Amino acid sequence: RVLPSEIPTEGIEQVDPRDIQYARNFGYVIRPLALAAISAAILAYEVLLVRLFAIVQWHHFAFMAISTALLGFGVSGTLIVLFRDVAERHPRTLFTAAAAVFAFTAPGAFLLAQLVPFNPLEIAWAPSQLLFLALIFVLLTAPFTLGAACIGLAFRERGAIPGRVYLWNLLGSGAGALGVVGALLILRPGVRALDPGHLAMIATALAFAASYLIAKKMTGEVSPPVVVAMLSLMVPLALAPFALAVWVVPTMGELGLLFVVACFASAGHFAMTMAFQAAPMAVTQPDTFLQRVWASLLGAVVFGEPVDGWVVLGGALIMTAVSFIAWREMRLQADRPAPPPQG
Repeated sequence: RVLPSEIPTEGIEQVDPRDIQYARNFGYVIRPLALAAISAAILAYEVLLVRLFAIVQWHHFAFMAISTALLGFGVSGTLIVLFRDVAERHPRTLFTAAAAVFAFTAPGAFLLAQLVPFNPLEIAWAPSQLLFLALIFVLLTAPFTLGAACIGLAFRERGAIPGRVYLWNLLGSGAGALGVVGALLILRPGVRALDPGHLAMIATALAFAASYLIAKKMTGEVSPPVVVAMLSLMVPLALAPFALAVWVVPTMGELGLLFVVACFASAGHFAMTMAFQAAPMAVTQPDTFLQRVWASLLGAVVFGEPVDGWVVLGGALIMTAVSFIAWREMRLQADRPAPPPQG
């Protein structure tokens, strides 16, 4: 009889949480901030569905939003188990792909669901409405399935420290719920009409988020002056067709004001790029919410615009959510052990 302890072995015998911390320093695991972001998006989408149902269907259907979320989590777990080999070989690739597709299916699924002729008042005498309801469930479950797959992949990859995964999942979920409440307080859909300006600002926020990520990536490749120079060259070229479509010849005074604006904008972009180079985005991005404070003050003092209390409250909720995640990330950065010596 041969005991397992008598069999000669080589290599890694065990992995403890400290080893996982070292691996994370070298980028070999799913970043916790990414997990928090997708968790925030899932909870924000769930809360937003309740509000959208209240506007479109004249009832909040909170039970429907919760049930579709739970169904999506169940489907994702089943898929991860069925395709565990693929999940173990390519966790980061699948995480990135699922998160990217979630960004498109979240609004797309709801828009497609609005094309389904479902009327809850006709369920009692029209059995076909049950089929329409089932179709809506399938459509709305897709985003939750993709988002939950990201969380499941994080648990599979970082199973040695499940407490840390739960921590970032719950932090992101809480921040997402708080943040979307702040956004709803600012936009107030169903209470006032949403004009194209509101939709344009939502698109602007997404575009700025993408530009920040690209700028952060570029600061690791080139110096901040080069980043600002490329920005100064590419923006006029990209916006020239739109400017020509509504071109008005400016006066000399207007040109002077535009020059001052350009100087301030270039200085701001240069300072922001230097901040990206010096610190993580989790540290720098909460400071950008100060723009809301300065914009509100300038609008009230210079242009006489009234300060909307709901906008202030919503902005405070959003800033609180983002700042809390950033603070927690900085605390974890400080608690991480130093990487092991090379060689």
